Amino acid sequence: MSIYAIIQSQVTIYVGILLFIIGVLRNFTNACIFFKNNLQNLSTFLLFLASCCNIINMHANLLTQILTVGFNIDLTVLGVS
Repeated sequence: MSIYAIIQSQVTIYVGILLFIIGVLRNFTNACIFFKNNLQNLSTFLLFLASCCNIINMHANLLTQILTVGFNIDLTVLGVS
């Protein structure tokens, strides 16, 4: 394994996990704030929906990337995805 592959793996693990945690917490906070406004306004509802979709997107894409590149766990071989 070359030094560049090791660096890529380590950066993916640490930066990816940090971005995942910050992103999920931030989108969850946004969703709570918009839900607190009773979703009466269309723009509030759309922003709430966007926050929920971003949480799903982070779980589907970033978490898969962290597992595949950082930990060499391929979910397609396991039949999970």
